[in-house]
Amino acid sequence: MPLSVAVVGAGPAGFYATDALLSFCPDAQVSIIDQWPTPFGLVRFGVAPDHLNTKNVTRIFDKTLAKEGVSFAGNVTVGRDVSYHELRSIFDLVIISVGMGRARSLNIPGVDTKGVISATDFVGWYNAVPGVNDCGKLVSGAKSAVVIGNGNVALDIARLLAKTESELAQTDIDPHAGQSLAMSKIQDIYVIGRRGPVEANFSFPELSELGDLERAEPVVDKGLFPADIKEVAEPMRKKKERNLRILESFSQLETGRKSVRVHLLFCASPLQIVGRKQVIGIDMMQNEVVGGQAKPTGR
Repeated sequence: MPLSVAVVGAGPAGFYATDALLSFCPDAQVSIIDQWPTPFGLVRFGVAPDHLNTKNVTRIFDKTLAKEGVSFAGNVTVGRDVSYHELRSIFDLVIISVGMGRARSLNIPGVDTKGVISATDFVGWYNAVPGVNDCGKLVSGAKSAVVIGNGNVALDIARLLAKTESELAQTDIDPHAGQSLAMSKIQDIYVIGRRGPVEANFSFPELSELGDLERAEPVVDKGLFPADIKEVAEPMRKKKERNLRILESFSQLETGRKSVRVHLLFCASPLQIVGRKQVIGIDMMQNEVVGGQAKPTGR
């Protein structure tokens, strides 16, 4: 009898696990199970809609699905439609390959105020994830936006908030979300990280894209440079050096040339969201970086 396997999660991890398994057990019968009606997980619902080349990895996953003995079962939630113990009784092996299903809370006062949106919900909105909240009205009524985080998702959100209708038309963004973003009156977008530019987790392509936007310009404080990277380990140093070069080039740009500004701010942590019925601001605290860690200054 061939090995029977259930792979819970039809995202990249699930497909890579399936391919690895089939390389060792070519005759295995694999059922890939997912809560969504369609496969590919974060590639479909998490990758920014203007990064179409990244989404091309689904072609590889299509080949996996086409292999003999591999099947996909969508709209199946483990724990609701079938239990883990039931899967264990049916299959010889169960592989759990799911990611974080919920957004992490900032855990600061005011986080539930209207106008505060998790990255999970915002990304889900522009990628048409079933069941997510509609962010269109909040985007259409805003004049500024704050994005907390110094990773690629933060840059994705800032970039899409800054894009024009013609730029968005070249993506596979959800049409309703694209229309709301194109009509947005947002003029200032603040991307805020608790540590410095050296510690930021941006990838070079995502960071450099901020310099190519039609109506938006990146704004970076000149006083951050030159940055000290002597404590950065050698494997990461080249990546950090490239990022610092592009950030320093942003700091030297003449501002005021475009109608939208993307401010990259560092060494700051949110203290509380300001506003009763609707967010009107955010209180921040300045940090200093000691040994790669953010330490509050009390200011």
